[in-house]
Amino acid sequence: MSNKKMLAVILGLFSATVALLAFLLFFTKEESQTPEHSTQALSPKKEIPSSPRNVQEPLPPPAPSPQANPAVNQIAPADPISDVLSNTSLDFTGVVNKLLETLPRLAPERQAEAAHHISNLSDDTTCPTWSRLVASNSLPQPAAEVLFNDMLNRPHDLLMPFLGAIADQPVHPLHKDSTDVLETLFGQPPQGTPWSAWVKTSLLQDGNKK
Repeated sequence: MSNKKMLAVILGLFSATVALLAFLLFFTKEESQTPEHSTQALSPKKEIPSSPRNVQEPLPPPAPSPQANPAVNQIAPADPISDVLSNTSLDFTGVVNKLLETLPRLAPERQAEAAHHISNLSDDTTCPTWSRLVASNSLPQPAAEVLFNDMLNRPHDLLMPFLGAIADQPVHPLHKDSTDVLETLFGQPPQGTPWSAWVKTSLLQDGNKK
């Protein structure tokens, strides 16, 4: 066999081998690339249920505490002064007497407030009811001071015996106030003469002068 023939045979075999390899490579590639929809049809995808979320239900609003609003369970304390003034079953004298009874149970500033009401509700026929209590030091001092000032505006026949009774008591809280007024009107009494007697004598002398 000539060299040309041998070369032709080798080239033919080489070409056939290359073609076979190309065919095998192409077929293998086609098999590996299976369409996606075919894969899904053969093995349908199962949906994995998601785990339920722990969703916390909103809590109802807390019930209001009884102590949140003190007005709900607390009754406003009674006001003794207002209770007396609003008592329609009492006349002026009754209101005055009731307020006098209430005085010891009140705070000092409220004692003065009650005394102002007593003063405003008292006419000249009513004031002796409490003027005797002031003179005998039987009322709390805040109330006594208010009523003492009220008496200074009353007629002399009411005022002078009132001042004399207090002036005769050196330990009375209103002793100096009383003696200051009496000294201005009548001067100092003779030594050993009670103020009440000196006031009575001075009033009689003034009456005789008229």
